[in-house]
Amino acid sequence: MPLFRYKIVNHDGDVLEGSMDASTRNEVASKLQSAGNIPLHIEESDNATFNKADLTRFLPEKNKISQRDIALFTRELATITGAGLALDHALETLESLAEKPAMKKMIGRINQRIKGGSNFSSALLLPGVRLGGL
Repeated sequence: MPLFRYKIVNHDGDVLEGSMDASTRNEVASKLQSAGNIPLHIEESDNATFNKADLTRFLPEKNKISQRDIALFTRELATITGAGLALDHALETLESLAEKPAMKKMIGRINQRIKGGSNFSSALLLPGVRLGGL
C-alpha cells in the first residue's frame, strides 16, 4: 500500500503534517475529512519524511510569486473558508504556511486591509498585492 504525505488544518485551526498508508489519494482525503480535518496537500511518497525541503519543488523561485503560488494560495483559501473558517483566520493560517517571503508579505497585506475594513475583492486590487495576470 502506498504511503501518502499530507498537510491539514485541524478543527482548532492548527496546521499539521503527517503521513498515512492508503490505497489512493482520495482515501487519504476521506479519512482526514471524516476526522474533522481540512486537507491542504496530499501526495504519494517514497518515505515517511515530510519537511520543508519537499515543498521546494512546488516553488520554482524563492522570492518571486509565480502563477502556481497564486493558484495554490487560491485553492487552499477556498478549501479553508469553504470549511467554515473565518476569512481573517484563514489568511493568518496561509500566511504562516507560506514559504516565500513575498507570499507571506502579500497575504499579510491582504489580511491587514480586510481587518482595516476593506472587502476581499478591494483588498486584492490595492498596490502591493500581485494577483493579476492569471
